Order: sequence, then C-alpha cells, then structure tokens
Amino acid sequence: MSLRSVRYSKKYSRVVIYTEGCVFNCKGCSYKAKINRNRIKKRNITIDKIKKILKIFDPKYLHFVGGEPLHTPEVYDIANFSRRLGIKNVIGHSTGWYLPSNDFDKINITIKSYNSEIHKEYTGYSNKRILRNFKKCYELGLKIKASTVFIPSFIDEEEIKKIAKFISKIDSSIPLHITGYIPMPGTPWRAPTQKEMENVVKITKKYLKNVTYSLYKNVEEYSKMIRENPQYQSVEILA
Repeated sequence: MSLRSVRYSKKYSRVVIYTEGCVFNCKGCSYKAKINRNRIKKRNITIDKIKKILKIFDPKYLHFVGGEPLHTPEVYDIANFSRRLGIKNVIGHSTGWYLPSNDFDKINITIKSYNSEIHKEYTGYSNKRILRNFKKCYELGLKIKASTVFIPSFIDEEEIKKIAKFISKIDSSIPLHITGYIPMPGTPWRAPTQKEMENVVKITKKYLKNVTYSLYKNVEEYSKMIRENPQYQSVEILA
C-alpha cells in the first residue's frame, strides 16, 4: 500500500492523505529532495482506519497529494466512501496521467510541457495522454486548476506560452500557477530570475485570466514556506 500519512487541519476542515509513487521519473522533481529516509519502515495505514477518521473528524474536504495520488489504487475506494459522507474530494496535484473517477470534485494538473518531445525528455513519457485527460476532466465537470514549472532554456517562455494557449482554448478562466524551477542535484538547469518570472507571467496573461506564480531560491527556502504558511499546517493523525 502506498499511503504515506494522514493529516488534519481544523482551520480548513480538511483531511489530507499523502501517497507515494508516480508513473513519471521527472529529472527535476523537487520531491526527490524531500524523500523520507524512513520510507522503508512498515506503515500501519489501512483503508478501514482512514474511513473511521473521516467519520470522526467529519471534514469538509479530503485532499489527496503525492507523488501521483491516482497511482495508488486505494485512493478510489477512499474517495467513493468520502463522497458518500458528503465530503468534497480534491486531488491536490496530479500528472494528469490517470483520469479520475466521478467521486472527485476538484483536480490540479501539472502540464510539464506542451511539446511532446520535451515532455518525454523530462519525464520519460509523451504528453498526449495528459493533454487529452486535462480536457476530459474539464468536460466531466471537475473544477480544474493547472500548474507548470518554468525552467529557463528548457521549458522556457515559448513553451509556457503554448501551455497557456492550450488551456485558453478549453476555458480562459482556468487558473494557472507557474512555479519557478528549483535547481536539483544532477540537473543542468538554473532557477529563473524575478524579471524572467514576471515576463513569463505577463505573456501567459494574454491568454488566461487567472495566472499566479511562486519563486524560491532553493529547496530550503521552499521548505520554510511550507512550514510557516498556515495553509499547509496540519496535525499528523496516521503514519
């Protein structure tokens, strides 16, 4: 079972389930820098325990984050149970490789690149399935958000513009968040400058109504934001 931990935020009435595993092998994945060295320990998380927690805490939202949450089969069973309790199911971030069931309400899909060859070089896979699933999620009525990573000289301004144009043809009101690349060991790319980030946001706003961005110098600065931002603060209840 690839369920890593379960956390609760009283402030946001939210239970968060963290999963492990992903179909992609992204060269610049920031999650690789935050690997828990104790992952190999046997975890005592079961679907029955999670269901009991959902009944006890009665949250408004159930968030799934990973890895790729939909890569974990148990997620579908949990979401179905959660939906029957009247809880809204949210996929916090997804590669878009899997199409969610109708038990989900919201999804955030990261489009790594619009160019299929660049996507394959970065992740090991073509992006045709991702673009198709992104559109399908919208057609199914899920509340959808998009995100991407800006990597100067690789997934550059022109590539981000193509992503924005693709999204705009579906619905220009779909939110897009652009994350500045955080350099990872063993990769040749650098982080964008503030000016470069502002420029790429300016470009995408020609096509989309709601564009935001984040830019961090390194993993430590990003981790500090996660620790201090109330939106991410929660209490571990299963691990």
